[in-house]
Amino acid sequence: MKKQVIGTGISGLVGSRIVELLGKEYEFINFGLETGVDITNLGLLRKEMKKYPQAEAVLHLAAFTDVDICWKERGNRNGVCYKVNVEGSNNIVHVASEFEKYLIHISTDFIFNGQQKNGEKYNEKDKPDPIEWYGYTKYLAEKIIKHSWVKNSILRIAFPFKAKPAEVGLEPKIKLDLVRKIKNKLEAKEKTFLFDDQIITPTFIDDIAGAVGAALKKKPQGIYHCVGSSSLSPYELGLKTAKTFNLDSDLVCRASLKKYLKTEPNSRPRQINTALDNKKIEQELGVKMLDIDEALQKMKKQLKS
Repeated sequence: MKKQVIGTGISGLVGSRIVELLGKEYEFINFGLETGVDITNLGLLRKEMKKYPQAEAVLHLAAFTDVDICWKERGNRNGVCYKVNVEGSNNIVHVASEFEKYLIHISTDFIFNGQQKNGEKYNEKDKPDPIEWYGYTKYLAEKIIKHSWVKNSILRIAFPFKAKPAEVGLEPKIKLDLVRKIKNKLEAKEKTFLFDDQIITPTFIDDIAGAVGAALKKKPQGIYHCVGSSSLSPYELGLKTAKTFNLDSDLVCRASLKKYLKTEPNSRPRQINTALDNKKIEQELGVKMLDIDEALQKMKKQLKS
């Protein structure tokens, strides 16, 4: 008999793939709007949780992640960004504690200010300092969890990508990740302009699923950077994507984040370097996080199957 796991946000980009890969071992109970569960409604959440006394854990992926809309809502505690990311997370912590469920909370690299020097990576001991509203709301959620009594782990992810959409029904609203956007543009013979003065840490979602599986088994407590083993610029990512899929690298064009911010003064703040160190998750949970070349090759193989 499969072990039950309550899941929020499991029909999204990351969650749908986790369900695909871990579904043989776990039965994921979908606590999402599509199943009538609103995590901002504590009474409803408690009522639904009572139905699953055998569930041993809660995987909390649900978040409002449109960073541009979040920025427009900055300071607004009645906005959807704050309601979902902070109040919703607070409610999840409340019911996980009340019903004694282990909590895995998915967070983000955006809780950092992105001012790391080149060659340096944020580790789990570095102090968060978000510079925009989305990152701030996710940081507040982390604080709520860390100061609660619930047994938990926080997995920070960054720029997740996968080979293809989930099976029918698992991912009703298809969202393209950065790698697939680049790949699609190059396949359409379109130029793609990518920043060469920003550092990100793309992460293969299959590795995130592996980390979630390890956390469900070991039930550790603490924060883990659940990210790929390569930090690079979006421009470099574009070149690697072109090379892996035998596409025209001349269509990958340099752009400058610094110049963009000067020409768009009303744009939301952007992190320059959010490189994350993943040594802790590999050492403590035994999870192997692929580097970008390995991940792209695995993605290519999956697309052929």
